[in-house]
Amino acid sequence: MDYAELLTRSWHIVWKNKVLWILGFVAGLAASGFRYNNNNTFSGLEEMSPETMTALSAAGLLIGCVAIIVGAAIWAVGTAARGGLIGSVWQLDEDDEMTLSVGEAFQPGLRAFWRIVGVNLVLYLPIWIVIIVAFGAIFALAGGMAVLSATFTDPENLMAGAGLAIFAFIALLCLLAPISFAIQLIQAFAVRGIVIRHLGIVESIKHGWDVVRSNIGEILLLGFLFVVISFVFRFALSIVMTPLAVLAMAPAMTSLFSGEQINALSGVWMVCAGFGIGIIGAALTSIITAWRSVAFTLAYKQFTGKYIETDMEPKFV
Repeated sequence: MDYAELLTRSWHIVWKNKVLWILGFVAGLAASGFRYNNNNTFSGLEEMSPETMTALSAAGLLIGCVAIIVGAAIWAVGTAARGGLIGSVWQLDEDDEMTLSVGEAFQPGLRAFWRIVGVNLVLYLPIWIVIIVAFGAIFALAGGMAVLSATFTDPENLMAGAGLAIFAFIALLCLLAPISFAIQLIQAFAVRGIVIRHLGIVESIKHGWDVVRSNIGEILLLGFLFVVISFVFRFALSIVMTPLAVLAMAPAMTSLFSGEQINALSGVWMVCAGFGIGIIGAALTSIITAWRSVAFTLAYKQFTGKYIETDMEPKFV
């Protein structure tokens, strides 16, 4: 595989077709999840009046409910956008003069939406079940140890049991890490099989496994190249985003340092600022997101070795 030609060609497609930036923005927005952390925000809660705490609790509950609804909607649109990126690139790579509207670019992802969701559930749900069961076992063990601690005269045996349980849980996570990585690779090409070849859920997973198994070296090297590209980009992005994060925290930090209570206006400011930072971050990463998706789709075309017939124009056999 000529990686330089692949990256150049994929960049040409992304740069020429700005509609892919929009799809990359939506996909990046869903992936970012409006990440915003502030560990000091509530360090002054003990100084607040009961009325203020009640108001903040109600506001937090309302914001949490809205965030869940908005997050679910963004995830759904982001899933369709990722599918749209794949289907659009398949067409644009064959006709350099073709242009797509936003609606046309989304169509492949919308048609394949439920099958993409099905693949994600089949691949990732077992891992989440294992993690949830493991967490439940740890909490149950902690509760049982709390009860038994009153009857045990030797606390060292109790601590040894707790240490063994924690070690087992960490070992489980270490085992799941490479499995999750392998599943992520399979999922990437299974989704391409769904969007481009119109495969079913089970058939696409088998197809994704075949592609990964037959081209693992090329896939890992291409992934490594984008890890390096993403690292450099995120380092530059952090230089831009850090002043914005400081600005977002400024009102609350000023109140804390001055010994004053955090008022509702500061809380609203931080929520809105966090929301804005998430959107800015997604906008800045949209090009990288689109570029990576285009590159892996073009690589998929090389891996599969031939064009296949689809219901998207143009058609190839």
